[in-house]
Amino acid sequence: MTTRRNIITIMLALMIAACAPTAETTMPDVNTNFLTNPDFEGGFSDTEYEEIAFGWQIWSERAEDDPNYHRAPEYYPASDALDIGIYSQIQSGENAQLLFAFFQTQDAGIYQQITGLTPNTELKFTAHAHVFSNNLEDLNRSEYAGGVTVQVGIDPNGGTNPTADDVIYSDAVAIYDTYTQYGIVATATSDTVTVFVRTVIREPVRMTTIFIDDAALEIHR
Repeated sequence: MTTRRNIITIMLALMIAACAPTAETTMPDVNTNFLTNPDFEGGFSDTEYEEIAFGWQIWSERAEDDPNYHRAPEYYPASDALDIGIYSQIQSGENAQLLFAFFQTQDAGIYQQITGLTPNTELKFTAHAHVFSNNLEDLNRSEYAGGVTVQVGIDPNGGTNPTADDVIYSDAVAIYDTYTQYGIVATATSDTVTVFVRTVIREPVRMTTIFIDDAALEIHR
């Protein structure tokens, strides 16, 4: 009788243990923005011609056979636009990242490497950009533009080479004089990914300005 009671007691204990709540793995909220300084409101570095928003890095590609007018743009806070004689374009808040080009072509942009992610997570990177390009002196609208395109990309392996085959880019799109959201989805292969904003100017017109604002890296729903 004692043995039978012991068996029943053990079975009841196992049943209770099986029904007890277990610790859940904490997952980031789907609305979490994994970027640092995504709205470009968190300050800028203080290097002449290369004032980049904190948390971001600049990049520019130039091949040996590129013409001498193919070069890196100048980087400024959008809040300084009037100081260099151009109109400021800000999507929201008080600032944005400005890329300024004068009689040049370019393949350049900004990037940010993000760590601490969960591998195999499907992520979406978005950013807003405003492009003005003109071969005349009119600063109000783009005319005779320089064939300017914008793309956003994700390297799911966390590399920092913007032209690497691993980078998954959105289609190259040319839209002028209005803020446009660009987006791309990719699955992280490790705990680190890198996001890129890529801007290309194909013709060296008088002036091209590209403003970048309100970026986000989130779990794709």
